[in-house]
Amino acid sequence: MKVKEFKALSKAQQIEFVQEKGKFIATRTYLNFKIDLYAVPEIFVEFWYHHTQSAVYYVEIQNNKEILLEYVDEEMFKKWIDS
Repeated sequence: MKVKEFKALSKAQQIEFVQEKGKFIATRTYLNFKIDLYAVPEIFVEFWYHHTQSAVYYVEIQNNKEILLEYVDEEMFKKWIDS
């Protein structure tokens, strides 16, 4: 799916699409949010969960290299090297 097509979906449709077609990659924390990164064909998508809510606060397409690198820690890097 192209970025433009993904953005045209409603939030509920985006979540459903990612859950069906996406692959969970990693989690990070930012302020009061738990952020899960998923890879779907051609794009990376973040689900932002607020710690006090039990639902996705918002869905964001992530293509910023610096932010994507925040998901990689030394332990994860070693696992990739060893595999």
